[in-house]
Amino acid sequence: MTKTRAATMTPQHVKAARALLGWSAEDLAALLPIGVATLRTFESGKDIKPASQAAIFDGLTTYGIRMRSGDRFGVHLVNPDTTERLKINLNKIRCPNCGTDLPMLRVPKSLRAALWGGGTCPKCGTEVSKFGRAI
Repeated sequence: MTKTRAATMTPQHVKAARALLGWSAEDLAALLPIGVATLRTFESGKDIKPASQAAIFDGLTTYGIRMRSGDRFGVHLVNPDTTERLKINLNKIRCPNCGTDLPMLRVPKSLRAALWGGGTCPKCGTEVSKFGRAI
C-alpha cells in the first residue's frame, strides 16, 4: 500500500472521493480555490497546474479522504483532519488581486470564504483564504 500525495493523485481518486462524499463537481469546486472547469479538466485526465492539483488534494484530505495507490488502489473516509481548518493565521495578508492589506479580523461574506477561514477584500471584493490566496 502506497500513500498517495498530491502529485500522484489520479482522476480516479478524485471521482471516487466525490462519490464517497456524495458531492458533485460543483459542490467540491465551491470549497476549493479553483473553478469547476479546472476540476473537470483534471477528472478528464488532462494536466492542470500543480498548485490546482494540490488544492484538490488538500481539500479532499481536509474533509477526511485518504487515498492509496499501488496494489491497494482506492480511497476511504476517515475522521476529517480538522487541525488545518481550525488553525488561525495571524500573519498579515494582502489581497492577491489589488494588493490591499487585509485586517487581522476578516469577516467572510460567503460560505466558501467561511469554510476556508478567509474574508473579502473591502476594496475590490475578492474572496481570500486565511492564507491570502484568492478563492
